[in-house]
Parts: sequence; structure tokens; C-alpha cells
Amino acid sequence: MNNTFKLRIFLGFIALIVVSALIMVLLIAGGFSVAGEMILWSSVIMSFLFMLTAAYLSSR
Repeated sequence: MNNTFKLRIFLGFIALIVVSALIMVLLIAGGFSVAGEMILWSSVIMSFLFMLTAAYLSSR
């Protein structure tokens, strides 16, 4: 696997984190009552994505 693909995965995760952080800030600023649960579950989902990707890249 070449380094370009790994760099694209890394930059995709950075973009995912930035976009989800912006959405969370908008939810909190908007006063939505589900903002806490959205933050919790989005961080859980991102953690699983990181673990799956790390396992996939280390197996290659």
C-alpha cells in the first residue's frame, strides 16, 4: 500500500473531526437538548472508525 493512500485516509479523518466538531458546536449553540448524546455517540463512532482503520492498515 502506498503512502498516498495512507495520507488520504489520514486527511479524511482530520476533515471528519473538523466537520463533526463544527456540527457539535452548532448544536450546542442552538440549545438542542440532544447535543450531549450527539457528542457522545459521534465520538464513539469515530473511535471505532479509527480502530478499524488502524487494524486494516497494520495488517497490510
